[in-house]
Amino acid sequence: MGQISETVEGRTYTFNRDTVENLTAKAEGGNSISNELNAMDPTTRLAMARAMDRVNAAHRKADQYIPDLVIEEKADQDGHQHLFDMQYDNKLGSDWNPFNKQHYDVYDLPQSVADLNVERSLPASMQSDRWKLILTFDKAENKK
Repeated sequence: MGQISETVEGRTYTFNRDTVENLTAKAEGGNSISNELNAMDPTTRLAMARAMDRVNAAHRKADQYIPDLVIEEKADQDGHQHLFDMQYDNKLGSDWNPFNKQHYDVYDLPQSVADLNVERSLPASMQSDRWKLILTFDKAENKK
């Protein structure tokens, strides 16, 4: 009961259940977990997000008012899956205000959008890894 495991690209990642529970609770509270997830390498980050998704599903099964953590995965042009986005989605509102629906981003890829817009004009050799990753997502989407 002290660990939770997820598999990404054939490799199993095992996390301390308390760590997964704490990150999940933070995200369920509508707080950003970008710093924590971006400190991990991309496959560990995706495994953690999937583990959090499972923990969140168990929380929601026990209490329908727990917000849904919606994760978005995208494949790069080499077919490797990456965590692209995670959102807090409270569709039910609360008992005292059923119209209080909330929707927040709780995860963003590293680096700000403003910085990414500047990078568009830079030569490829000067662009960040995040920008290159976003471009590979776009190329993979355009292939479909």
